[in-house]
Amino acid sequence: MLPEILLKKNNTKYDRFEVAEDVEIEVSGRVFLIPAGYKTDFASVPQAFWSIFPPHGLAAIPSLIHDYMYDHQVFAEELGHENARLLADTYYLINMTYAGVPRWQRLLYYYGVRWFAKSWWVN
Repeated sequence: MLPEILLKKNNTKYDRFEVAEDVEIEVSGRVFLIPAGYKTDFASVPQAFWSIFPPHGLAAIPSLIHDYMYDHQVFAEELGHENARLLADTYYLINMTYAGVPRWQRLLYYYGVRWFAKSWWVN
C-alpha cells in the first residue's frame, strides 16, 4: 500500500513539485522520512513525451519515492551501492504495480532507470 503524500507546485521550475508535509516510508522493514520541502520532477520524462508518458499520473508517488531513494542513496551503507540501487529500482517497479500503472509503462520506466539512471545514483 502506498502512502498518501501531499504535494504542492514548486515555483522555481515548471516541472517541479515538493512534498508539503513530512511523510514516513517503509522499505524492507526500514522506515525513513521524506521531509516537507523535498523536490521532485517525478519520472524525469522530457516534456515532449508527456502525452505518452505522463510524469504526474499513476506513477507520481512511486517516482517520488524512487527519486528520494536515489538522492539519498537509501540502503547504500548496508547493501553496497549497486545492491541499494537495484533495491530502489525494484521497489519502484513494485510501487508502480500497486499504483495501477499499466504493465507496458511500468516496465518502460523500470528498464529506463536500470539502463540510464546509474549516473544519477552516483552523483
